Amino acid sequence: MGKGGRMLKLSATDELIYGRFMEEGIFEELKPESIPQADGVIAVLCADGDRFHDAMQDIWDLGSAQRTKRRSHACGVAGGATQAAEDPFANPITLDVCIDDDAPMKSIEEIRFRLIFPNGEHLVIRTKTKRLLGPMTSVVLLANIKAAEEMNGIETLLLVAHAPCGVANNLGWDLAVITAKVLAAEDVVRERIAGEHDLHIVPICRVLRGEREVAHRVNRERFAAWNARR
Repeated sequence: MGKGGRMLKLSATDELIYGRFMEEGIFEELKPESIPQADGVIAVLCADGDRFHDAMQDIWDLGSAQRTKRRSHACGVAGGATQAAEDPFANPITLDVCIDDDAPMKSIEEIRFRLIFPNGEHLVIRTKTKRLLGPMTSVVLLANIKAAEEMNGIETLLLVAHAPCGVANNLGWDLAVITAKVLAAEDVVRERIAGEHDLHIVPICRVLRGEREVAHRVNRERFAAWNARR
């Protein structure tokens, strides 16, 4: 969604990319059998208030033949699965810690945290907001995925991003970058979680067609081949 409640529209560039991805089979039809939901489903997706509910309804509809009762662990964050694309343990975030919380911030894109301890002392942590989104959100998402698998026994994970997306627009990402981020998120999950858990991971891109988004499974091999020819 855009500012003031205005719906975002797919850009001309993304329309071209979408057409190419459909032609080359990079975006595949999402079939019920590709999402095992007998034990439920973990879904990492964008918290967009205009699209979140449709996305979850589509997931439930795909699993209706497998379960009579909905069972899902939804992780909704701005940007969806793209925010798990950066491995927070391979590239740890560096925080600027200072004592003087009255010091002026370096820019309006900076964010400040005030940590207050029981003894009354405090620390102020400052970092860039755009830098903050990726690695710190990734930590939260990985923790949620692991908890859902361990506590609820859910072994199907959907990594979902969508276009148009406000976060992607702000960062200058087109549909190709969004798709690459979803696949990178799958790599991070496999590296940090799936090695010790039997997770069935499905990378998904939802793209606006008319008034509603359509979900597609991403074919990793075909995307890699297309990307190599760019």
